[in-house]
Amino acid sequence: MLGQLFFVGCFCVPVLICSFVERIILAVPEFGIGLGVIDLVQVMTAGFMSDLTVMCYVVPLPLILLLSFDLRRIYVSRKIKNFVFVLVFFHASFWVWACLSECYFWQDFSTRFNFIAVDYLVYTKEVVGNIAQSFSMTTVLGGWGIGSLILGGINIKLMGKVLRRYHAPCRRIELLPFALLPLLAWGAVDVLPYINFNHPIHNELAKNGVYEFFSAFHSNELDFETLYAHLSDARSLEIAHQELSAPGVELVSGSGKQWVKLPLEASLTQRRYNLIMIAVESLGARFIGKLGNTKGITPYLDALSDKSLFFTNLYATGTRTVRGLEALTLSLPPTPGASIVRRKKNKGMMSIGGVLKSVGYETKFIYGGHGIFDNMNRFFRKNGYQIVDRTDMAEDEHTFTNAWGVADENLFLRVLRESDLSHAKKKPFFSMVLTTSNHRPFTYPHGKIDIPSHTGREGAVKYTDYAIGKFLEEAAKKAWFKNTLIVIVADHSADGRGVIDVPVETYHIPMWIYAPELIPPRKVSTVASQIDVIPTVLELMKVRVPTMFMGRDILNMTTKDERFFAGTYQKVGMYSNGVFSSLGPKGVVESHAYDPLTRHMIRTRLAAPTQEERTIGLYQYASRLYSKQLYQLEEVVKKEGGR
Repeated sequence: MLGQLFFVGCFCVPVLICSFVERIILAVPEFGIGLGVIDLVQVMTAGFMSDLTVMCYVVPLPLILLLSFDLRRIYVSRKIKNFVFVLVFFHASFWVWACLSECYFWQDFSTRFNFIAVDYLVYTKEVVGNIAQSFSMTTVLGGWGIGSLILGGINIKLMGKVLRRYHAPCRRIELLPFALLPLLAWGAVDVLPYINFNHPIHNELAKNGVYEFFSAFHSNELDFETLYAHLSDARSLEIAHQELSAPGVELVSGSGKQWVKLPLEASLTQRRYNLIMIAVESLGARFIGKLGNTKGITPYLDALSDKSLFFTNLYATGTRTVRGLEALTLSLPPTPGASIVRRKKNKGMMSIGGVLKSVGYETKFIYGGHGIFDNMNRFFRKNGYQIVDRTDMAEDEHTFTNAWGVADENLFLRVLRESDLSHAKKKPFFSMVLTTSNHRPFTYPHGKIDIPSHTGREGAVKYTDYAIGKFLEEAAKKAWFKNTLIVIVADHSADGRGVIDVPVETYHIPMWIYAPELIPPRKVSTVASQIDVIPTVLELMKVRVPTMFMGRDILNMTTKDERFFAGTYQKVGMYSNGVFSSLGPKGVVESHAYDPLTRHMIRTRLAAPTQEERTIGLYQYASRLYSKQLYQLEEVVKKEGGR
């Protein structure tokens, strides 16, 4: 067993050496400013504990693979020994690269790896170009090579000594403790209080970058107060109070000082309107004829514009489907990182589904693809929705499929069926529907439209338009139709894939609210956000219950109320009064003039302190609601019970 322990030590050497050297390099600029000798000792001790945690994850796998054919075989076989030495070299090389990468990352952000580093994997082209333009690649690659040779050579020499001295046979039972190390680390990492300093830089220095990288990949979020400009909590709450105040609403403080909106007037009717909300994949405003497109690819939706509430100045909050679902479900601005749909702490949140379920609705998430993608099924299930996705559809229900799911026609047939089932139970229903056809590879059933399948986005848009038209024709024949609001809105546009900047001019999306028996048609040109859809719809349905939604009723907005939120993974921002203010990592705050009518942004920076403070305050408030788990449905239930 002694030989196995020394063998473990050989694999630990690169982790410990690289982490120690990196921590010293990062600490040197801080020494004497915010870091004293005692602080350094404490940081290094806590850092050592972090590194031990990482070793519990990364060491067992190669060990079990190697020790499954005992140390003696490694010792006597030159081929196996050479293979082991190559593996050891690449193991050392990985840690040298991690050390170098994080040193460069620290220069920009003064933090360990976080979701921005994960983001860099997604946007490889932009990132590689940025690195090549910012640093000498000869220096970077040369340092990596030299460091790998030195550390790999030390490690191989140590391992050679171990193999010469300890090559007794390995019993498989002796591998069990190593196999259990990841479980031990997983159970202990969240309860060991070894990183709890008052100074944020001390906390960052004590962390292990590789662990933080994978943790960020799992959590999908960025810490707002660490990376972004922020205000006092009191000022942020004050700004949120101003934002959420509206006629007919009383704001009361929840248990965590968040604002709960209590309607002063109860519902005027006991009639429960049904709601079908269709989130259409990538339906940017630029495709709609009524919004300027001249190619005639949305004839059904253009005709619908004269029969509906047609919203011409709505803006998506992001560039991903899950970001759109977040806004349309939770009515929250897009906090930094990935959508809340993909994050961990998203159970029992304040959502339109939860609100409607609390007053007796059947709530469903209906998707033509596999809802396991992007964590959608898990999110909706944890928030009270029934799930209907491709796995629930029989063979005869999908006449056409591609990699993303069934054709939109097939999806809408299932929506009709689910609506019939709820109506037969005499229960009001809400269905959140997500389409897939307007997505690469842009394939759809042949013969439905005059553009051949698999020829591009315009054909996919026209097919989706056709499928929506057929759905509305069939829905109009149903008994439940006259009592139903049908909302058609894009999840995001087909453009705007920025990561560093927020190209808000490409975030423009359309929305229709169609209920010919209930709502007179008109065009609504108010500039608004995707997070405003829920409050608008609930007011039309006359569902007036306590909520914490940060959106507003678009139909009751004044010109001075007009604003929208938009963001990427890293940058988030808000438009108001002709100015778009954005917040970025490292406390960056910028403002630019933006005209929502011409959709033109002037890239010259503006001085807009009031607008910027409001933007910071609202995003800080939204981030706090999520991180402190204050945006919970049970919070408004408490307030309702106490009225």
